[in-house]
Amino acid sequence: MKLTSIALAVFVFSTTLCSATTYTFDITARVDGAFLRNPSENAQVVKGGDLNVRVTYSIPPSQQFGSDYFYNPGLETLTLTTPQGYRLVLNNRLVSIASIGTTDFFTVQSFLSEDPNGWNFAMDIIATGWRNGDTSLPTAFPSSFDSAFLSAYFLDEGDTIQGIDATIISISPAIVPLPATGTLLVSAAMLTLWRRRKTIQTSC
Repeated sequence: MKLTSIALAVFVFSTTLCSATTYTFDITARVDGAFLRNPSENAQVVKGGDLNVRVTYSIPPSQQFGSDYFYNPGLETLTLTTPQGYRLVLNNRLVSIASIGTTDFFTVQSFLSEDPNGWNFAMDIIATGWRNGDTSLPTAFPSSFDSAFLSAYFLDEGDTIQGIDATIISISPAIVPLPATGTLLVSAAMLTLWRRRKTIQTSC
């Protein structure tokens, strides 16, 4: 009876995870150029070096206009980091996907209208034969692109620009740790199964 209850709990937990609507992806990019006013930060974004970006969004979108999907995923974020220690976190405000013929266009932006006094972010991916005209938000990305790049930039009141530009190399699903409650549940189930197996072996 106890084993059945635990198995049921694990099944319910697994089903909850599978039905989650938030998707997280890790992006590896090559820095094409960077100019940051802070010298220490500028030294942390190396031309030709790695730029790592994590992006999250949810399905289904909250709004739909025509064949394009636009939605605000709320508190989800875009995080940019480099191996040299640079880190920038921005709100993920807008995601869209459109298709023209066999060519698909995927866009992520941190703004609905550009902030003239703060950081903005834009990512554009173009791939042929990826979505085949499907404009629903993707749960996977192709291994190659026709074009894929991103830009993070800051425009201050004096029109002085800071920016990072990079070419996207790959996009893969992020490995997100299980919540603590989930980890405890799985651990308890495994311990109980091990004890039951040991008891059966002893009784034999």
